[in-house]
Amino acid sequence: MSPEIIELQKGDENHYYAPGPADIYACGIILYFMLTGTFPYGKASEEDVLFKKYIHHNAQFWKEVKKKYKMSVGLVELLNGILNLKTECRYTFEEILTSKWIQKPRLKQENIFEMILKIQEIKHQKLTAKDEAEIIENFISEKCEVFLSQE
Repeated sequence: MSPEIIELQKGDENHYYAPGPADIYACGIILYFMLTGTFPYGKASEEDVLFKKYIHHNAQFWKEVKKKYKMSVGLVELLNGILNLKTECRYTFEEILTSKWIQKPRLKQENIFEMILKIQEIKHQKLTAKDEAEIIENFISEKCEVFLSQE
């Protein structure tokens, strides 16, 4: 839930609901979760340590996220823009689509072909299903880590 909706629920009449920016914020939370497997913070309240850090030490928060998840500067800039607490400063759809991270080409066809061949090679080895799954998962995780860190 976007910060402005939370403030409205508290009865703060200085905040207004703008559907576009609120939806962008919600999409940013989903993107963050898809990339990291976690939410940026637990609950949007001063009692939540991560939320407190996010609000009061934003640059430090993103520096730690970048390091922990090995994210590129472009990806951190995109997430920070989408998850900006100030509605008027939050990225618009146009800014998201033209951001460095979105515009950067990702996997080339030959890279995808290489990944498919590697997975087929692993599947032809005489491994237990558990070992095979673990090796494939590690291989894909490694490739995804490269994807996250690409500038």
